[in-house]
Amino acid sequence: MKDLTFDEFKDISKSSVCVVAFKAAWCKDCKIATPMLIELSKKYPKVDFYEIDIDKEEGVRDAMGIRHIPTIIFLKDGDEICSRVVEPRSVDEIENCIKSLYKFIIF
Repeated sequence: MKDLTFDEFKDISKSSVCVVAFKAAWCKDCKIATPMLIELSKKYPKVDFYEIDIDKEEGVRDAMGIRHIPTIIFLKDGDEICSRVVEPRSVDEIENCIKSLYKFIIF
């Protein structure tokens, strides 16, 4: 997983199939979600996985409508494909949305 700035996110998300996790260093639930996302990034190598620290990137919270963290979004060329996953409790919760993304990938 790669850390992104909000400006990088705006560019990358327009032409990519990706999973983006909005997080903060102090967030206990983010520390639970990160290993799940790393595991899934290995299982789904055709999907790009990114993180954005909401404390380092001013304005991202309001611009993206982030109310709780971690919030994970699933994008195809800038469009959200699946419902956002907020404070995930299981890897299956995240993986179901990744499977929705995977159908857009040309192998």
